[in-house]
Amino acid sequence: MRPQDVKYSNLPLGVSLAMAEVVLLLVIAGLVKLTAADVSVITALVARYLFCLPILLIVGIRVHGANAITVARPRPLAIRILVGLLGLGFYFAALDHIAFAKVTAIGQTATLFVTLLAPFLLAEQIGWRRWSACILGFAGTVILIEPGTSGWNPLGTVLALAAAVFGSLVLIMLRRIGQYESPVTSAIWYNGTGAVLFISLQLALDLPLPDAGRDTLILVALGVIASMQQIALSTSHRFAPASTLATLRYLSIPLGMIAGMVFFDEVVTGQFILGSCIVIAASIFIIYRERVTSGAQAHAPEKMSGK
Repeated sequence: MRPQDVKYSNLPLGVSLAMAEVVLLLVIAGLVKLTAADVSVITALVARYLFCLPILLIVGIRVHGANAITVARPRPLAIRILVGLLGLGFYFAALDHIAFAKVTAIGQTATLFVTLLAPFLLAEQIGWRRWSACILGFAGTVILIEPGTSGWNPLGTVLALAAAVFGSLVLIMLRRIGQYESPVTSAIWYNGTGAVLFISLQLALDLPLPDAGRDTLILVALGVIASMQQIALSTSHRFAPASTLATLRYLSIPLGMIAGMVFFDEVVTGQFILGSCIVIAASIFIIYRERVTSGAQAHAPEKMSGK
């Protein structure tokens, strides 16, 4: 059996974890949307980061012991933390302004932004096929945003797009730090920094805390579920290839549509569905071409050496 076969010998488990991560991410967004009328974005972020920490710390200590918070390269991790905090902050804020399904769909344009930014930040060669798919994907984004219609919210749309941009930067940074930092260690530092930052903002702005009751329970659940989501995400990559897992994330768009209609009485238009389908198709094609290109580059040295 080849090494790569051993690495991905439990594909069903990897796929199951990835699908669970997609569902958990939607649940997190749904909980934020559910409390948006009564709880500020900063308070929701406090809960998200604070109540996420205990489980991550337990896992980190169990896996790495005393080295659970040992960092190999602080500067790249600090950049990853910064873009992650901004991305999630914009994402939560967008949920307060536009439809659940629309925020979910716009969030999946991160792959398009990765393609757009990769030549500048990763010195990656992007072929004409991926550039064409990227342009098509952004056209689909304009369609699903539905500018000029009755449901058009410029602020919410900008917030959702900003979340996607910073989400793409997180993906780019994870490509770098994933080579030398433990995912659990990165998650502990990311969530710990987020907890300290947003607790400080909560106190500085003297924002009200929710009364003990439904909203408090939801906020605690928000953080606990977030830790489960991060563990499912990092663990899934041990059992299945990243290209397979990346395509599964687009299940969040149809699931987000259904959740929006069922739980938030949202109306999904044909224009939104068309734009979403274009974004999904373009993004999956980009992932496919990345896999083809990386495979060709991996075999190039073998051909040159005559193997």
